[in-house]
Formats: sequence, structure tokens, C-alpha cells
Amino acid sequence: MNWIPWDNNESLKMGKESGAISLSLSEVGEDWPLIRCLIDDSEYKQIYEAYMFQFINEVFTSDKMLEIYTNYYNLLKEYAYAEEPGYTFLRSDRSFDSAVNTLKSHVQNRIQAVESYLK
Repeated sequence: MNWIPWDNNESLKMGKESGAISLSLSEVGEDWPLIRCLIDDSEYKQIYEAYMFQFINEVFTSDKMLEIYTNYYNLLKEYAYAEEPGYTFLRSDRSFDSAVNTLKSHVQNRIQAVESYLK
């Protein structure tokens, strides 16, 4: 079986209240039969959890993500600050900075969520 990713835009959401499925997949019911079948199988659940562990320890680490966000911030800041009112969602330079800081804090929040789930 090959996993086909979809809805990657949902991956940064903060939980069920924003439409994302929880890490435990506990709310997945009969309307998601493939996911329900896989997560109910202890072997597949163990693989799922191993990938989660690998992801937060090798791919989505705080150091790596903060470096990426900082590099992109430095690359884009000048252009974001120069945005013309009416052509952007940014209200001020401060709102751009705030959004980047929110993204940076989100990294640690998601890592902590995975760590809590895996305990």
C-alpha cells in the first residue's frame, strides 16, 4: 500500500475545532472506513506512531523549522513591509512579524502535542 497525502493545508491546524482530525484519530468513525480499519490494527497503529516519532525527531524539529522560518522571514520581510494597502492581508509590518512568530510558536506546540499523544 502507498499512502497518498491530501489536505496538507490542514496539517498546521490546531485541532478538531479548526477541522483537523486529532492525532489519536479517536473521532474517526464508520464514515472513514479505511482509516478506521488501519488504526484499529495494532501493527498499523504502531507504524503510524513510529512515523510520528520519526517526524518530530528528524524532520519537524524545533531547530530545523525555526531556521527555515527565520531564513524565509529575512528573505521576505522587505517585500512584506513594502506591500501596498488594498493588495495584501497584512495590516502593518507588525502583523507580518506577529504571523511569523505565531508560526514559530506553532512548531513547539505541535511537537508537544505529538509527544503527549505518544506517552
